[in-house]
Amino acid sequence: QLVDIGKYAFGEATKLANVTFGNNLSNIFEGAFYRIKATTITIPKSVALIDKKAFANVSLTALNFELGGAVPLTINAEAFASSKFETVMLPARLQNIYYFYTFANVAKFKVVDVFKSNTKLKAIEVEEGGKFFAAKDGVLYEVSEAGIADTLLFCPVAKSGTLIVPKEVRKVENGAFADHALTAITFEDYEEGDANYGKPLLAIGGITYNGTSKPTKQYAVFSSTKAITIKLPSHLKNLGVASFHTLSNTNAVIEFHSDAHLEFITGSAIYNTKVKVLNLPAVDQFHIGALDTNSSLTTVTFHADSKFTEIPQRMFMRCSALTTIEIPAQVTVIGNSAFLSCSKLKNVTFEEGSRLQEIDSNAFYGAGMEN
Repeated sequence: QLVDIGKYAFGEATKLANVTFGNNLSNIFEGAFYRIKATTITIPKSVALIDKKAFANVSLTALNFELGGAVPLTINAEAFASSKFETVMLPARLQNIYYFYTFANVAKFKVVDVFKSNTKLKAIEVEEGGKFFAAKDGVLYEVSEAGIADTLLFCPVAKSGTLIVPKEVRKVENGAFADHALTAITFEDYEEGDANYGKPLLAIGGITYNGTSKPTKQYAVFSSTKAITIKLPSHLKNLGVASFHTLSNTNAVIEFHSDAHLEFITGSAIYNTKVKVLNLPAVDQFHIGALDTNSSLTTVTFHADSKFTEIPQRMFMRCSALTTIEIPAQVTVIGNSAFLSCSKLKNVTFEEGSRLQEIDSNAFYGAGMEN
């Protein structure tokens, strides 16, 4: 008849190796089985809540959910952190598996970190009939009210090789590909002539941010140590905070579609990577520090159809390998510290017909300019 298991009820019971639950259990509260010894757990279909860190630091090699049932299930942050199982089947009754992380005290984005630090996880499945979530090719998606799996939430970190993201996806959330093992991610595109080709539909990252705070790698959309190639589609809409964060391999490539037209690239969207070349698509606006601290970046090109009129403050700050850049004619302002500490920036060219009106404080401070 047990219904609730309270906070840290069996926490640090490090010799507890076997746990079997009755079929009336409803709530497993925070840290209830933190750091126990069990390697296999089966969750009854009566359970409505698995709270944060409920099974954290438990070296589970198998996690089983009883399938079927109608009780809506919520799984909270880090519930199964540091587990070691390779696959998991989530029940169709799952209603919530993410939480909202607050960044810089001003904005929130969805994060799935239920399986945080499980470096063995290769695939997630969802029981057929799920209303809120679905899985494709081992990756977890949120399902829209229209029944379309259009938000990519989480890719297991041990999934390797190549992933094709379906063209129906309209958003990729922060943390989706943090520290993953993939070597290629390609976003499926629409055929030329299709009404959705080149239409701004896909948002990368959860929030817009126009400030100076820096996100942590944990909440990156894409972060990796691999020589990964990421190919983005013509229907890309914008890049949010930490879209690309700590792509630490110098052979990492971000490939934009030449027919994409972005509404904006926000603050720290491409941050602290080792990417060498960025051939940007048309962009209407950049926010503060949009391309900050990309220390291997040597070349940036702007698309001729871009409409941005400002290179905002800190946009290229600490891009210490950048050697040359052409400022488009429509730019009227180069902001404070825009090229601060770009120590190898020797040549800055202003496109013919330049309408530049203002170069702000420290814009080129510490640059290696010769021309």
